[in-house]
Amino acid sequence: MGHDMRNAEAGQSTDDTQYARLVAPGFVTFTDVTPVGADELEFVISNEATGKFFLANRSTVQFFSLVKETGSVPHALAKAGIPSQQGDALVKRLVQSGLLVRSGETQSEADLKAAPIESKLISMRWDLVDASRITDILGWLGRLLYSPVGYLAWCGAMIAMVQALLANTEKLTLGLRQVFEADWRQFLIFGILYVALKIVHEMGHALAYRTMCLQEGLNPGPIRMGISIFAFTPFPFTDVTGAWRLRSVFRRVMIGAGGIYFETWIIALLAIIWSQTQTGMLQTVILQVAVFAGALALLFNLNPAIKLDGYYMLTDYFRRPNLAGRASQAARNFMARALGAQTSAIPASDFAYWVLSYTYRWTIFGGIFWLIYQFDKRLAPVAIAIILMTLVARPLFNSLKYSVKLGIRPVRSAAVLFFCAALTAIVFVPFPDRILLPGQLRTFETRFIESSESGHLHVADDNAFTLENPILEQRIIDVELRRKMLENLSRSAQSTAAERSSLTAEIDSFSQTGDELRAQLAAAQFSAHQTGIWTPLASEQYDAAWITPASTDRLGAYSIPVTPHLRLRLDQSLLERDIPLTQHTVLRVRAVHNPRCEFEALLESELANNIAIDGQLTLRANLAHDHAQCASELANGGAVVARLDTKSRSLLQRLQFAGARLLQNRLELNPQ
Repeated sequence: MGHDMRNAEAGQSTDDTQYARLVAPGFVTFTDVTPVGADELEFVISNEATGKFFLANRSTVQFFSLVKETGSVPHALAKAGIPSQQGDALVKRLVQSGLLVRSGETQSEADLKAAPIESKLISMRWDLVDASRITDILGWLGRLLYSPVGYLAWCGAMIAMVQALLANTEKLTLGLRQVFEADWRQFLIFGILYVALKIVHEMGHALAYRTMCLQEGLNPGPIRMGISIFAFTPFPFTDVTGAWRLRSVFRRVMIGAGGIYFETWIIALLAIIWSQTQTGMLQTVILQVAVFAGALALLFNLNPAIKLDGYYMLTDYFRRPNLAGRASQAARNFMARALGAQTSAIPASDFAYWVLSYTYRWTIFGGIFWLIYQFDKRLAPVAIAIILMTLVARPLFNSLKYSVKLGIRPVRSAAVLFFCAALTAIVFVPFPDRILLPGQLRTFETRFIESSESGHLHVADDNAFTLENPILEQRIIDVELRRKMLENLSRSAQSTAAERSSLTAEIDSFSQTGDELRAQLAAAQFSAHQTGIWTPLASEQYDAAWITPASTDRLGAYSIPVTPHLRLRLDQSLLERDIPLTQHTVLRVRAVHNPRCEFEALLESELANNIAIDGQLTLRANLAHDHAQCASELANGGAVVARLDTKSRSLLQRLQFAGARLLQNRLELNPQ
């Protein structure tokens, strides 16, 4: 909304010949805007030809008045007693701002530099109309809304909106789920209403500016409105930089908040209408407009990191005009100091704002790059080039140029350049990477013994038990008797060949059924092998009792010795790192409780043959033939950590993998 002419930078000595033709044009005026109780006088210098305004202190205004009085910049500098370097920087800024022009010139922006070409590709602006006539017609509305009665009515509208939403929470939840399921007609209506809402937003700024200026007895003048494009997204704008002429901080803040103030009036009205409508196109469109308008207001309009409403409200409230320029200057001074140059003090608040805004710009450009990449991967290199030129190359070049101008120390500069080179190497140069696979050493395979049938349990002393199931045993006897009866019938001389063939088939069926029943009964019996280890659990508790599979705990655990091997766990998210998991891959293993015990193991199965359960893959690896003796001394179940060397990657590539996991939905591999 304005620029600050109060602080002049150090520069070269003033050249009388260079400034001999500079004059103060008649279309440049200044206004006293000192707040009540302020210790220092403040003025706004107005360029009536361009509609631009600049905040200045008393010494700047005195110098400007002397230029008008004497008609000579060198004489004005000498009469005001301004030092050479400070005067040179002050005159330079006044010339760049169009407040001092060469004799005979009528335009005030003759010396302004063109924007960089990469900035033009992502940021453009068109001044379209003068909204002052519309604001004159709607002046009554501005006087009503920007009054104590209007502010109280706004609070009432917000309370009514919240009550309407709370009274229809289920309807709101269902509507939010259906916001993105609308058809093309609903989206078309949404687009028209949203554009209309943005026009109302900008008209809120214009009406606020006109109303606040009239309240302080100032002429609002022209109010220019137009369209700006930032990052391929159109934004309407209203030029109200004349707000710097106002003495009241509250009025200037209300001008910055005027758009959202008007917008929330419309959103509250839409919310009340939505609460009274039935399910249909109108309800969906109203909710779409309200949701998107509210979300964009929080993410963009009220965000002080970007030069929109929130930024100007912040600078107005804390009286920090041109905060973005101050922040950029603080960053340049910081770099110049790092290179050993002497600079002015760096305000902590300005530098903190630069860090915030710079981080936010990376976030925005990162999102833009992702959208471009999703649209067409071939455009990604162009997007990266623009982003690096805008956020890295040009700011770095300008900062280095500024630092060299102030004078840098060679040793300090070499140290900083070495640090930057090392940081670049860390970010871009690949270096070895590895992942760690936790697991256990297995020398025994353990399975839990459970009852598969109902029956009487009898536990023996020799680590065995039997299960007597009279019903199952009787079924086996019945099947055997029927089989024998059929065998006798088949031997009868009176039976025909067809009858004997049918009997033979039935005999085979009964034989198969009997085998299955006997196998079922045998499976319910258990006898531990001499090499195995039996650990009774619930078997002694259920001895001589009738048990059923559904009501019985595990009877015991049976462990048999196996070839020593490792069971390792791999998190599924690590699969995106192109892990070389093939059969016989060499792993370096270390015992957790004995770090000096290290040995090698060979992967037994390939990655494609594994199943992910709860996001974890279980891998089996066999100990190498020449493994260390300490590996043989590890107990069954001993905790180990296996190291798997992976492809070398830079820090940037690692961040890309981390970002990919955040931006895409990962599906489980072969879920069970």
